Formats: sequence, C-alpha cells, structure tokens
Amino acid sequence: DWLMGKHQVSFGFSIIRTNIDTSNNRPTNGAFSFNGSNLGLGWADFMLGRMSSFMQGNAVIDYWKHFYFGVYAQDDWKPNSKFTFNYGVRWEPFMPVENVNGYANAFNREWFDQGRHSTVYPQAPAGLMFPGDEGYPDNNGFYKTQWGQLAPRLGMIWSPLDDNSMSVRAAYGIFYDTPHLFFG
Repeated sequence: DWLMGKHQVSFGFSIIRTNIDTSNNRPTNGAFSFNGSNLGLGWADFMLGRMSSFMQGNAVIDYWKHFYFGVYAQDDWKPNSKFTFNYGVRWEPFMPVENVNGYANAFNREWFDQGRHSTVYPQAPAGLMFPGDEGYPDNNGFYKTQWGQLAPRLGMIWSPLDDNSMSVRAAYGIFYDTPHLFFG
C-alpha cells in the first residue's frame, strides 16, 4: 500500500507563434570616428570636429517569425502524509527564429577552418553562410532545429511535523529558453 500512495498524473502542451515586422532605424543615425589621424590625438580631433570617418546606414526591415511548442507529462506521488514527490519530463524542440526575407546568416566553424566562402555572397568572410548556400541551417534561421531537447524535472517535499507547519523542499530540473525575435 505504501508504494501505491496517491498519484496525480498531468499532461499538457504549449504552442506560441510570434512575429515582428518593423522598419528599424537603429543604424541610420550614423557613426563618427575620431582616431587622431588629423592632429595625432583622438580627443583633439573630436574637440575640433575633425573626424577620421563617418558611416551611415539605411533603415533595416525586420521581419522575423518563430514557432514554439512543448509537451509535458508529470506525476505527483504522495506515498504518505509526510512525503510528496513530483517528477516529469518536458519535450521542447528548439526551432530557430526565421527571417521571412532571408536576411540572415550563420557562422560555420568547419567552413572557417577550410577558408571556405559563401556562394551566395562570395565577398563575405570565410565561415559565413547565407540562405541559399549548401548546408545552410533550416529555412531562413540562424541554427538547425534541435528535436532532442528533453527537460526532466524532479522534486521532493518532506513535512517533518504532524501539523504540516514546516516543509523541506528539494528540486532539480533542466530548462530551455526560447530565442527572442529582436536578437536577429
């Protein structure tokens, strides 16, 4: 009878679909450089307004989307009035954030070590790959989908006093986070 105890089995899932669609002006303000190439001292160049370079970008169109899902099963087991154990597992495959317009790239260490360049953008540094290159990660994301992400969880509660006015708790788990769209 002690092994049977009381069980409460739970199952569930989460589905999240997010997207961001903006015209972003973060690079349009321009970047001024004062490196001392005019007067020999960067600070002096700055004070006199004698910049060494100026660079201004264009507005960036951000159109990112992401799909997330997770499935879990857990059990709460109470063998007696003093102990409660909970345990379960969550399956959360990692799906990369995708740029709808293909404005993405990924770094490939093997390509870098080989000095290999993109066929889509041959002038890009070795190791950078872009959508359309052979071996580029899933869709227009930065990484490959990782299907095997399992997150086990274990917990224990011990109530040493008969009136349950005190408890000792311990827990362990592995947790994953979803990527944020603006990081692209």
